Amino acid sequence: MKAKLIALGLAAAMACGSASAVTIMSGRSCGEWIKDRAELKLKDAVNSAWLVGYLSGMAVESEKDLLSSIDAESIYLWMDNYCRANPLKRVSTGGWVLFEELAKGKK
Repeated sequence: MKAKLIALGLAAAMACGSASAVTIMSGRSCGEWIKDRAELKLKDAVNSAWLVGYLSGMAVESEKDLLSSIDAESIYLWMDNYCRANPLKRVSTGGWVLFEELAKGKK
């Protein structure tokens, strides 16, 4: 099930391209991310899989192996911290910020 969710997230992310030029199919706010994570809802698993798929899709599109230095739990912790600091932002915005931070470290 988790593999299917990751594959679905990856496919969606690959179809989206640049975060600034297209609509990204993640209407979740950071506030909702934090709430779902705290309550350990099924939505948390879906959100987490979407985020990993989104980052994987951006890595494929950019042809940058940015995810080799980070694991999924570290991605979720980073997003937890981002969302606590920015509860009105979107999870997709946080994903873009994380991708940019990882890219800066890979120059």
